[in-house]
Amino acid sequence: MPLSNIPDPSHGDHQEAWRDRLALGDITVVDDFVFGCSKDDRFYGSEAGVIGFGNKSYSFFNQMARQTSYNAFAYCFPSDHQAEGFLIIGPYPQRLELVTPLIRGYGLRSYVYSLLLQDMTVDWKRLEVDPSIDTRQIMVVDSGTDDTFVSSPTFYALAEAVTSVMRDKGYYREYGSEKVCFRPAGGDPVNWRGLPAMEMRFLRATVNLPPDNVFHQQSVDRICLAFQPDTYTSGVRDVRILGNKALRSFRVVYDLEKMTFGFQARAC
Repeated sequence: MPLSNIPDPSHGDHQEAWRDRLALGDITVVDDFVFGCSKDDRFYGSEAGVIGFGNKSYSFFNQMARQTSYNAFAYCFPSDHQAEGFLIIGPYPQRLELVTPLIRGYGLRSYVYSLLLQDMTVDWKRLEVDPSIDTRQIMVVDSGTDDTFVSSPTFYALAEAVTSVMRDKGYYREYGSEKVCFRPAGGDPVNWRGLPAMEMRFLRATVNLPPDNVFHQQSVDRICLAFQPDTYTSGVRDVRILGNKALRSFRVVYDLEKMTFGFQARAC
């Protein structure tokens, strides 16, 4: 049954909120489960709705919390849409090498979860940002946003570092669009194994991102960086977001009892 139309400025349209009975497996049942049906057509035709992983009362986990003995959830979105991901609610295997503090809220947005990004590297070299600028930044973890949005000084340093490395590898950068895109100079297909390595250094956890998590493939001979400056965050300025492209194939764990966020690479 429909609940209401919920304005969603971040997607430029409306979403319809609905209630229904949710059954997971043979045991877990949630009556009057709230979820959203999106009218947004910018998700490449692969998604039709949304469940929230934030901290509002109608977020997915808060609706499921009474069904579990431990306050945590985890998921893995595969890089390959033909592969299977997973969602875990409650207790989880706690063998995680990479764990960073989980922050509840972002500015006045108390309903989101955030992390502290301290630094980034490209091919193991730190970004060259003006030393007078503090590059540390709080980032909202948003599974519903594809790209990752970082502060403008960080982004422009990142774009320059990637452009320099890609030039040395025989690629040229296309100019004239908001995206940072590259093509092989000889017109050959993109060699994914030869693309630069990238690190995101969160507080107490350094995450190595493979090329699949760094670039979008637009065609066999064109790739674009899956990072943007915060000036382009869906029309909202100065909001930094850790998007789902950067985290695909990672198991990510929101431990709400320990208030930590864990990463496990190549989990799905």
